[in-house]
Amino acid sequence: MRARPNYDLVERIVLRCIAAGNASTFNQILRNAPVNDRTLRVCLEKLIQSDQIYKIGDKFVSRAERNARNIVPSCECPTCEGRSIVANPEISAKFTQFVEIARRAPPFIQDYNQRPVTFDTAWHRALFALQPNKIPPKRVILLGDDDLTSIPFAMLLPDSEVIVLEADKRIVDFLNIVSEELSHDGFSAIEYDARKKVDDRYLGTADLAVCDPSSTLFELFISRCIDLSAKDGAGNILTFVHPTYFVQDIGLQKLFSDMNLVIRAMIPAFNRYKLHDNDICSNQDIVPINSSDKETIAFVESLVMLGVCEDSKPVIVGDLDLNYEELYGETATRRFDKLK
Repeated sequence: MRARPNYDLVERIVLRCIAAGNASTFNQILRNAPVNDRTLRVCLEKLIQSDQIYKIGDKFVSRAERNARNIVPSCECPTCEGRSIVANPEISAKFTQFVEIARRAPPFIQDYNQRPVTFDTAWHRALFALQPNKIPPKRVILLGDDDLTSIPFAMLLPDSEVIVLEADKRIVDFLNIVSEELSHDGFSAIEYDARKKVDDRYLGTADLAVCDPSSTLFELFISRCIDLSAKDGAGNILTFVHPTYFVQDIGLQKLFSDMNLVIRAMIPAFNRYKLHDNDICSNQDIVPINSSDKETIAFVESLVMLGVCEDSKPVIVGDLDLNYEELYGETATRRFDKLK
């Protein structure tokens, strides 16, 4: 599902963002360019060497005329930062509580190719998913949850069921402890391997299904979410994909069309992955120095909200017999082997 970036285009996008004043810090630029942090760092160094930009503190400045006629200033809301959703101050205490809980979670591990988003992203996922609905969903099912997105859903939906189907027993145990702490009888986590077909008791029962799979698992996870979703017009799937808004590629649209899914919303750069400085990331992440950004991120993805219809259909059905490399791809497997 991941198209190869056009690096010449990325360089032009970076220059345009900086020249317009739309983005000046490393993280701001990263939210506007469809690359990871390492590629962006190389691009910025190249632009500095070619004397097209320079750096003051943690901000990058263009040597081009800022008010050039072909530059359009950013109209992005400084409060929501392009996510189109703003947290109500009345629930700010719940966000603080969520962060305190999330900091106690088990560290992410390579075994399941885990890569959590920032706490702020997990919180805004739930806010975005719930905002359009006048009637809260009766049942939310999350297919995998190393991001702990289920906790904001449980905190915001005290009278609904929030169910997590997760392969990592550590996360399952942790979320069930959190459920007891929140006194939320409808919040539970269950061990589940997505290679197995969905249990009959969950088929067609979710008003909202949520998943954030790696690119190699995308078709499988969306297929399982269709199995989980209600087909009466009330079912929705919340998922996330690598930036597709700069690369003209019909593959994603064709997949959703083949599954008879309705694309209800796509928000660029909504999903922001936490930057990590550890062996699991194989030094892929570069920790920025003296950053003034409130979120320290490594890369971004788009949010996609899908509508499930009566004739929506999975492209993968039944049980699958796949090994680690077939599940997660060659790159993740090679990285995992180095850590053994």
